[in-house]
Amino acid sequence: MPADDPEPVSDEALLERVARGDHAALRTLVERHGPRVRRLAARLLGSAADAQDAAQDVFVAVFRNAGSFEPVAKFSTWLHRVTVNRCLTELESRRVRRRALADLTASDRALPAARGGPAADPASDPADRQIERRERIRRLERALGALSPRQRAAVVLHRFEGLGYAEIAATLGCSVSSVESLLSRARATLADRLRGS
Repeated sequence: MPADDPEPVSDEALLERVARGDHAALRTLVERHGPRVRRLAARLLGSAADAQDAAQDVFVAVFRNAGSFEPVAKFSTWLHRVTVNRCLTELESRRVRRRALADLTASDRALPAARGGPAADPASDPADRQIERRERIRRLERALGALSPRQRAAVVLHRFEGLGYAEIAATLGCSVSSVESLLSRARATLADRLRGS
């Protein structure tokens, strides 16, 4: 008779092992949660390469801070919080760099073809529907870029990650009413931007 598969080890138990320096436990957490962390980071940062870097930083932080995890919250909530905080730091850093670059140059370069700009070879442009879809995505990306980092995080966590208000509040370290306010202001900004674009 085949042996039953052992029950998977909980995230919390793995994190306890990580706190004791167990690299195999960390690898298991990365395998379980790496895709979600990268997806969340990509939605917040707008770049798969930046998301990959952020995910690496997140799991380094998990390794370093495993001992500070308090089981009051679920591991997934804690991991979301570490990820969002890492991305908010990156977004703030970008804002500062953009401001500095704006002072140095006033040139307005066209978008590359991969980001919706004109193709080097017009014959390779996609069909009309794909062009329209790409334009809608660009408008949405621009509209999301107009949100504050915390509003963007709230929208991504709610709409793309499916978190409820209480989970978003725990992730962002604020109250549920603050989440409601963030989402309300974000919806108004998005509606205004999408209407005007």
